[in-house]
Amino acid sequence: MTLNIIFMNFIIAVISESYERVMQKLIAESYRVKANMIVEREQFFAKEDLKSTKYFPNCIVVRRPINAVSQEDGEWQGFIKDLKYTIRTTAIKSKADIIQNSQKKTQELDEKISILNLKHDENSKKLDDYVKGLDSKVLKIQDDMEFIKNSLTQVLKKYNQ
Repeated sequence: MTLNIIFMNFIIAVISESYERVMQKLIAESYRVKANMIVEREQFFAKEDLKSTKYFPNCIVVRRPINAVSQEDGEWQGFIKDLKYTIRTTAIKSKADIIQNSQKKTQELDEKISILNLKHDENSKKLDDYVKGLDSKVLKIQDDMEFIKNSLTQVLKKYNQ
């Protein structure tokens, strides 16, 4: 079983490397195929068409292959670029998710704070009403105390006379 897993990993690595090589050479290969098609088409031209500037303008495009050593580096560079891109996009997505979640939490906290503020305001009004009621009772008690004081003063004055 272990050998099967090892061989499967080896096969996957070889196929991945081949795929990476093909993907690196994809654009160059497409140009090569197009050039071969042009050559095939030119084989059917007449001698007058080969001399025509309509089909053959006075310019030429030359391409040359990159060194074999740099091609190997290019394969790894492509693989590393893919990894970097994947990591970068994952990090950006994670960052966006974190920011979105923190904004939701902030909104929830703001709503809870506003509810608590409303309850506080209601309780403050009730307490103010209760204190106003106590103020009137205290004033009434003070009036009663003043009346009792005046009454006792008059009684004591009559008693002392």
